[in-house]
Amino acid sequence: MNVWIGIFCAVCVYLSGMVSAACAAREGSSTGTYRGCNVILIIADSLRPDYLHFYGYGKKTTPHLNRLAQQSSIFTRAYCQIPLTFPSVVSLFTSVYPSSHNALYIFKDAVPKSLYTLAQILQFYGYETAWFGTLDDPHSGSAPGLLRGFAHKAADARYNEHRGTTCSAGTSLSSLRLIKKISFSPPLRWVAANHRDPFFLVIHSYLPHNQVYPFAEFPNIFSKKLPRETKRWLSYVQDTIKLQEQMNGCEGDGRRPSSALSNASPVKFSALLPLLDSAIFEFDKELIGPLIAILEENNAIKNTMIIITADHGDEHEEHGYIGHGYHLYEPSVRVPLVMYLPYSKKPQCIDALVQAIDIMPTILDALGVPIPVQAQGKSMIDLLEGHPARSFNDYVFSETIDGTCAVRSPGWKLILHSAEAGQENELYNLEDDPSERKNLIHGKTAEVERLRAALEEWKRSLPAYGATQREFLPAIDKETQERIKKTGYW
Repeated sequence: MNVWIGIFCAVCVYLSGMVSAACAAREGSSTGTYRGCNVILIIADSLRPDYLHFYGYGKKTTPHLNRLAQQSSIFTRAYCQIPLTFPSVVSLFTSVYPSSHNALYIFKDAVPKSLYTLAQILQFYGYETAWFGTLDDPHSGSAPGLLRGFAHKAADARYNEHRGTTCSAGTSLSSLRLIKKISFSPPLRWVAANHRDPFFLVIHSYLPHNQVYPFAEFPNIFSKKLPRETKRWLSYVQDTIKLQEQMNGCEGDGRRPSSALSNASPVKFSALLPLLDSAIFEFDKELIGPLIAILEENNAIKNTMIIITADHGDEHEEHGYIGHGYHLYEPSVRVPLVMYLPYSKKPQCIDALVQAIDIMPTILDALGVPIPVQAQGKSMIDLLEGHPARSFNDYVFSETIDGTCAVRSPGWKLILHSAEAGQENELYNLEDDPSERKNLIHGKTAEVERLRAALEEWKRSLPAYGATQREFLPAIDKETQERIKKTGYW
C-alpha cells in the first residue's frame, strides 16, 4: 500500500474526533438507516486515485476533497468493470457486468430495456432525479437508454474558452479548444433549488479526461508553475486557433485535436501532466467546494450521501501506452471511490476489493430500497458502517471490449487475452510488483489455475441481457459508420 495511504489511515482515529455532530453514529445501524437521504453521485471521467492528494499524491490538488475525506470512507482498492465510458457507466447504473448487459459499442448498442437503472428505481420511489454532463456525447449523454429515469438533463458546466472555427461548408474541424475558465453553475443551481425534496443527482465531468486537460490553462497555482515546454506547447495551441479563425477553418484535416497538434508540435506526454494537476484542482475548486458549501448553507449536508468515483482510469505511458480502453493494468481499471454518509461513525480507509457494480446496491440498501434481482454487485453498507469483513469480494473482474478479461484477488492479477488481442496471458504478484512489470505466467502454475478457475466460473454465472449481434443504429449514415470503425469502437 502507498505509504501516504498508510499515513492517512493512521490518522483516521485522530480525524474521527473532529467529525461534526451531523456525522455522529446512529444506534442500531442497519439497512435503510439513510432512508430519505439525498444522493449525489459524481463521476470524474478518467480520474486516477494516485493524482488525488488524499490518496497520497504529493501535490495538493484536492483541498476540498481532502476535507470531505476526513468525514468519509476512502476505498483504496476499487475497480471499474471496463475501461471505456459507455459500458462502464452502464455497469455502474445497473450493477451488471459489461459482458452481461452487452451495451458495449457507441452508436450501436442501447441499455437493455429489461434492466432497471438506478435513476429509474429511485424515481419510482419518489426521488427527484437529475443528470448533468455532456448531452451530445455518444459515450454518455446521448447513449440510448443510459439516462432512463432522469427527469432533468442538462450540461454540467459552462466554459470560457477559445475555439477553432468550422468550415463554411459546415464540416467541423478538430473542435480545437483552449479552456480558460470553467463553472459548474448548472448543477450547483439545481441543488440550491431542489435540496428540500429527496433527490438523486449525477454529475459526469470530463474535466480530468486526457483529451480535455491538455487544452486547459486555468488561473491557478498549477498553471502558474508550468514547465517551459508546456508553456511553449500551449502557446502553439493558441496560435493554431488564431490561424484557424483567420482561414475560416477550411484548411483543417478533420483529425482529433490531440493527434493533429502532436504531429505539428511534438511534446513529451510528461509535459502535459502538470495540466492534469491544474484540471483536477479546478474540478475540486469549482465543483466540490461550492457543492459542499451549498449543502452546508441549506443544512442539507446532514441528509445527503455523496459518492465520488471515476468510470475508469488512464494510462500515462506506464506500459508504453497513453489513454484507456485496451489494457487492464492498474492505471486503467483502479478508480477512486469516496463515500460520505451523513451518519457515519468516523473517517476510514477500506482496503477490501470492491467494484463499480457494488455502488448501486449499496445506495439502494442504505436507502431501504429493494435491490433488483439483476444486481451482480454487493451492498457495501457493512463495510461503510465499520463492521469487520474478512473478505468482501474474493475476486473482482474487469474486461475489455474485445473480450480480454482480468481477475484480481487481494494479491494477484491474471489477465487472459482474447484470441483477437493475440497477446501472451499475464500474471502479476501485485504485492511484490504493483507496477505489473514482471509477468509470472510461466512460473506460478497453481496461481494461474486458481485464478483461471475463478474467471471461468464468473463467466458461466453471467446471464446475457443485450443483443450480441450488433448493427449501427438506423440514424448513423454510412460515412459516419466508416469513421467510427477507424476509431476502434467497432
